[in-house]
This record gives sequence, C-alpha cells and structure tokens, in this order.
Amino acid sequence: MKCSVRSSHWASEPGVSKMTAWRMASNGRIDGAFRNDAGRWRVEIDDPETETVAYARVSSHEQKSDLDRQIARIAEWAAGNDIKIDRFVREVGSGWNDQRKQLTKLLRDPRFVQLVVEHRERRARFGIHELEHALAACGRHIRVVEDKEIDDDPVRDRLQHARVRP
Repeated sequence: MKCSVRSSHWASEPGVSKMTAWRMASNGRIDGAFRNDAGRWRVEIDDPETETVAYARVSSHEQKSDLDRQIARIAEWAAGNDIKIDRFVREVGSGWNDQRKQLTKLLRDPRFVQLVVEHRERRARFGIHELEHALAACGRHIRVVEDKEIDDDPVRDRLQHARVRP
C-alpha cells in the first residue's frame, strides 16, 4: 500500500537537504514525486511497517493476574482468525479516568493500525465510540474479541462505595 509524504520528509530518509529534494522532484529524478493541489511537492512511498497490538487492562493491582488471562484469550482468538499480533501491551489503570500511559503511548505510535481488546471496557468506560470514530478517521481499527457488554454498572459500583449522609 502506498502513501504520500512531503518532499522534506522524503529527504530525511536518503539524507539529502530539503532544497536538494525539491530540485530532484522538479527535474523528475524522484520516482513517485508529484505536485498536490496547493503546488507542493509530495512523494509516493510504500507505507511504513504497521503492527497489530493486543491491549489488556485491569483496574487494580489485585486484578493483575487477569492480565495474563486477557492476553491468552486475545492470542487464542487472533490465532483462530488468522491475525498476527505483533505486540502485547498490559496496563493497570482505572477505567474511570484517562490516565493510562501505555494506551496513550500506543495511540501516538504511527506504526499501530489495529488494536485488539477482549472487551470494549478494557479501553475505557466512557468515550469508547468517539475513540473508535477518531481511530477510523486515521485508518486504524479496533477489534473486540468478546463484543457483548460486561455485566456491571460503573455508576452503581461507584455509588456503592460512596457514603451517603442525611
């Protein structure tokens, strides 16, 4: 699959200056070089290496043993569906907030194109559909092993731990 990059980005690969890349493109010496609608030089290149990542998350350290079970379930599902998992990411972090370093690092990685999770709630409790749409707009996909909802109510759980005073 091909994608187009700015000529200055292309120049960084062979180690030539931006101006040299511009001259080479102007003289037709770069295969796949073309001008876009704004008149800027772009170069068509092969897509960089992409990867499929399995993501497992639990809410607390007490549930850490569940991470291995999630990873095993994802690996089994992927093997049955002829999907090669390139990397496994494990994280301990609450679904109530967005402070998950491993997921943030993963989303910033340009090589990641497909995220495989066991349940939708493993990514986040809230904003799941917005995340899916944002990733789809970037050409990335989310695969869910078990697409049914987990039988728990986060609001009910939160209220059970809250103390109500008259």
